[in-house]
Amino acid sequence: MSADDYFKRGYEYFEQNQYQKAINEYEKALKVDPNHYKVWYNMGVAYGMFGEHNKAIECFQKVIEINPKLAEAWYAMAVAYGTLEDHKKVIESCEKVIELNPRHERAWYNMAIAYGILGNHDQEIKCFEKALEIDPNDEFAKKKLEEAKKRYSRYSEEKRK
Repeated sequence: MSADDYFKRGYEYFEQNQYQKAINEYEKALKVDPNHYKVWYNMGVAYGMFGEHNKAIECFQKVIEINPKLAEAWYAMAVAYGTLEDHKKVIESCEKVIELNPRHERAWYNMAIAYGILGNHDQEIKCFEKALEIDPNDEFAKKKLEEAKKRYSRYSEEKRK
């Protein structure tokens, strides 16, 4: 069988939420073609669904090694880092996404969340505003922006005292 055949079978298992079976098929595909970046990507997503975020990150890093301009691989890695609460890595990964695709609204949004957690409310607000420039109808981003502005004004008042 070809790598694509294993990939398709893996994807079918993935669609049925049978992630371990999907991973098994993806591993077979990689034995045939170790540079099949779509296999690495889907395997990373499957590991993420299992909660194995470090393994997911390893897969996304492999995708990036093969295809460094694939913004979605950088974004998937940012999401995995977020789950592991490595907020500096979230920001680094999202910055790369934005470098490749400046209109990636979710990267701006996730970067805002990470900046907020790290206490950089100025950057948090700027990123939420950028996300809303791209998708002005994102009600959740609007709400988070207002919350960030309130936090920032309280923080600014405390610094002045």
